[in-house]
Amino acid sequence: MNYRNLILISLISALAAQCKSDDEFVSPGIKKAAADIKDANEKENPSTEKPGSEIGNGKNGKDPVDGKVIPDPSTPPVSPDPTETDLPPVEKPMEMVTRSEGCGASNQLADGAIEFQQDKFKRKYIIRKPVGYAADKAWPLVLALHPNGSNTGFWDGTTGDRAIRKMFGDKAIIVVAQARAGDWRGDLPTELAYFETIMTNVKSKLCVDTKRIFSMGFSGGGSFSGVLGCMRKDIRAFASGGGVQYFDEKLCVGKPAAWITIGDEEAVPDRIAYREYWRKFNDCSEQKTKSEPATCSIYSCKNPDRLTEFCSHPGGHAWPSFGSEAAWTFFTRFQ
Repeated sequence: MNYRNLILISLISALAAQCKSDDEFVSPGIKKAAADIKDANEKENPSTEKPGSEIGNGKNGKDPVDGKVIPDPSTPPVSPDPTETDLPPVEKPMEMVTRSEGCGASNQLADGAIEFQQDKFKRKYIIRKPVGYAADKAWPLVLALHPNGSNTGFWDGTTGDRAIRKMFGDKAIIVVAQARAGDWRGDLPTELAYFETIMTNVKSKLCVDTKRIFSMGFSGGGSFSGVLGCMRKDIRAFASGGGVQYFDEKLCVGKPAAWITIGDEEAVPDRIAYREYWRKFNDCSEQKTKSEPATCSIYSCKNPDRLTEFCSHPGGHAWPSFGSEAAWTFFTRFQ
């Protein structure tokens, strides 16, 4: 119906309603005008309803104004065809990439030894950037800790079973650490401060994936890798060969996954206790699943992000021939 005519009819009806009776007060001219408007609208919009149907009051499923169909409230609305909508498709959220502040920095660290003064002690560590390192790509970081009585040369070689630079040096940044006086047991607070200095410098001047920071070590270095896992929140996982517990478990703030290896001839109570501590710490049962190599097993843990894997190997207190590769394979579980 034409809205102008609708307004006229409404005014006429209102006038009629205020009167005591149509015959007494409404003039024949007004009645005739209303009838003419009604006839004109019926000619313009002829009704298709059957006689007796109620048009325009909503009772027959039509809108009381323009005759459109009113949806039945008991019937769920039909969703529009997604191919006919103008809305853009919903994009999947981008995967979070955790990049250190050193990503894109102009003052990138160079390969080689870095020396600094810590209190009255001269300290150093060695940076080994991956082949093809790019400052705009976030790389995993591996801290490598030598055994007590040794030095950085234990991990910094390019041949043999401990040649981690050759095994995964193209996949990660490697930091080879050096204990003060060659022994990680000397002063834990001092050594923790040493690693804090390393991490601050490396994160600010190299592009590090901060969710893939790992530590590995043998003997005293394996034991202190556990200290880092316990005392730092940024160690995602660690690998320890022939380690024992150096830390007070009440002080632990980290939640690292753990890879432990012990020689068959050195399975003394302290080393078994170290493995069992991390198994229980990561809420793992004694049930195990075989892994690779064949002497390795992964414990059944409630949280797949906090695994504990144990590898035995023939012989005594030594880093196994498969150790470096198996440790890196364990680290790659955490992306």
